Amino acid sequence: MSMTENAQPAAKAAEKPKSKKVPVLKIKARTEGFRRAGRSFSAETETVIPLKELDKREIEALKAEPRLLVSETEAEVAGAAGADDEGNNA
Repeated sequence: MSMTENAQPAAKAAEKPKSKKVPVLKIKARTEGFRRAGRSFSAETETVIPLKELDKREIEALKAEPRLLVSETEAEVAGAAGADDEGNNA
């Protein structure tokens, strides 16, 4: 094997975006096309939002909204802003 062939797997690995488990809200609407906190939610597709993207008021509003099904958990988020640091919500 040449040096070029050996370098290719390392180069491909370097191209992959880093992923890390981060705290998120997983949200589905009870009805189609519901909006809250400047975002649109679907009854068909679960929306995953890293907590770092929301402020405290938005998190509280989303959790308190009876027309949304909200769970707080952790999820792998590839290439997420701040995936390499722990950060806190305001």
